[in-house]
Amino acid sequence: MLNRLFQTAVSRKIFVIRIFYLLWLIILLLFFQAARSVFAVNISAYKFWYPLAVYSGKLSLIFFIIVLLPGIFNRFRIRHKILGLIRIFRRHLGITMFLLAFTHGLIVSLLPKIKSGPPYALTLFEFFGSFSLFFLFFLFITSNDLSEKLLKIWWYRLHRLVYLIMWLILFHTALQRLSLWSLLSAILVTAEMSAIIYSKLKKL
Repeated sequence: MLNRLFQTAVSRKIFVIRIFYLLWLIILLLFFQAARSVFAVNISAYKFWYPLAVYSGKLSLIFFIIVLLPGIFNRFRIRHKILGLIRIFRRHLGITMFLLAFTHGLIVSLLPKIKSGPPYALTLFEFFGSFSLFFLFFLFITSNDLSEKLLKIWWYRLHRLVYLIMWLILFHTALQRLSLWSLLSAILVTAEMSAIIYSKLKKL
């Protein structure tokens, strides 16, 4: 079953990528609708979109974890078809993650603050969330073959920001309250750091 799924995804890679394109278009359309509701006179529309934007953030965390899984398991010398499948579409999963996080951050926090006007005060967890989104933006705009070709070694160095981002996401979730999402963030950071340490020790 798993082998068949892997072979189907590989053989129909272009089709799967087109599904991602469609998903991105849907996310963007929903974002613009939600953004309109922020500035609408009637707040009833925003009340509809707000919880969806919150869930968008939770979904983006799931995508973030999925994107990092191949690297974590690879450092532990663990191979699996699912990890190979994730690796094939890793870039597309990462872009999806950013679009969901972008929707979450702007609809839940940044756009409402812009509407309210100065002073633009951020709570500490919003500060960490905004910073993670800021760094994710640079990964997003360089998630293409042209950027990788032009930046060369600097592309890999830039994408190491993901290790800083995972800490920022942890602080963003943990400073709100103890929840499933803060626990998942903590598990991700622990797993990633453990994998890095294990990999370094194996080279000694």
